[in-house]
Amino acid sequence: MTRTIMEYLVSEITSDEQKQKFCDTHEDQPVSFGCSKCWMVYCLDCLSSIGTCGDPSGMYNSNVLSYLSFISTLYMHISEACA
Repeated sequence: MTRTIMEYLVSEITSDEQKQKFCDTHEDQPVSFGCSKCWMVYCLDCLSSIGTCGDPSGMYNSNVLSYLSFISTLYMHISEACA
C-alpha cells in the first residue's frame, strides 16, 4: 500500500499501536528523538554521540523532541506549507 507522507504522519500520530522504529546505525536502539531544526531522527546512542545537528547555531538540545512530538511538529509544518 502506497501512502502519502501526510497519511503516514497521521497514522503515526493517531495510531494506538506505535510501531517501534529502530536506528539504522545502532540497530538494537529504538528511534526516540527528532530534531526540529535538521529534521533528523535519533536513537539515544546517536543523540549522545553528536555535538550538533544540521542547525548552524549548533544548539541542538533546544530543538530535540520526543519522537511523537517530532512527528506532530513535522505534520504541522507540512500542513502549513501545503495550505
